Amino acid sequence: MDLSAAIEMLTGPGANLATALLAAAAFLEYVFPPFPGDTVTLAGAILVTGYGFSATRVMVAVVLGSLAGAALDFLIGTAVARAISRARARAREGDPRPAWLRLGIVQSALRGTDRVSQAFARHGEAYIAINRFLPGIRAFLFVAAGMAGLRFGRVMLWATVSAVAWNLLLLGVGMALGSRLDAIETVFRDYGIVVWTLLALVAVGAWIRHRRRRRRS
Repeated sequence: MDLSAAIEMLTGPGANLATALLAAAAFLEYVFPPFPGDTVTLAGAILVTGYGFSATRVMVAVVLGSLAGAALDFLIGTAVARAISRARARAREGDPRPAWLRLGIVQSALRGTDRVSQAFARHGEAYIAINRFLPGIRAFLFVAAGMAGLRFGRVMLWATVSAVAWNLLLLGVGMALGSRLDAIETVFRDYGIVVWTLLALVAVGAWIRHRRRRRRS
């Protein structure tokens, strides 16, 4: 969905339905990460400057939608962690492990999730605080937080801080550039490229460090 299509979607219905669509878009971005929630938020900013929408209404809608999606992801992570814990407990007690837990690919994935959970136990709140500025992986950070057993209240506090900061930035850029849709899309496309490049470099660095540790051990 491009920016002009998002604006057309929001300007068709009345104000209340448009507000609900803004919240739903922010929510869907956490449930289905490929969904372009930020594009819809930018469209909401243009509604403020060009169509007389309330900036407060737009802001509240996108923040609440983001928090609802983040909470759902956290609960999914918690449920996954409990299922894994129960399966491992049965295995320790001598019960046969479920077939899915005996698969080699599952064992590798579980070792990976254990490492992620350990990292989140140490630095999880910092990751949540910047989650909104990391396109594409936001939802997975909350799943990991749930699996790591972080406190729900603290996670949602930092999720709120992050959502407010990011959406203020989006609304500010959208309102500043107004109807210059090409300029807005260029700014955030370039931002996405920079962030994904940095994430790739971090991933490569982590892989190299992991390989070195394995060689030393």
